[in-house]
Amino acid sequence: QMRDSKKLQGNDVTTTISLLIMAVKMNQEEPPDPEIINKTEHNKFKKIMCEIIMRGGEGACAHACVIGGIMGAIHGYSNLPQEWLKQLPPENIKWLNAKLNLLFDLFG
Repeated sequence: QMRDSKKLQGNDVTTTISLLIMAVKMNQEEPPDPEIINKTEHNKFKKIMCEIIMRGGEGACAHACVIGGIMGAIHGYSNLPQEWLKQLPPENIKWLNAKLNLLFDLFG
């Protein structure tokens, strides 16, 4: 478990990559308990992000942002925790939608 590890001391790319590898491994784990297996993907995303954030250390915010972005792309918007999305201020949602639409326009 990541919780049992020491707090992180680095805020460099290597630390972020190692955390990303841990997150991907957690994402691929098949839990033995059938109730856990039946939980939705947004619970898996939430668990992974909470584990990363709770490690703390220098650069915890940066690690969470990078890993959250990548894991969010893997899981998809519909699998993000709805209780987290509901807490976003409307102006932030509008700004994010505008940025995403510009990105989508680039890809045609």
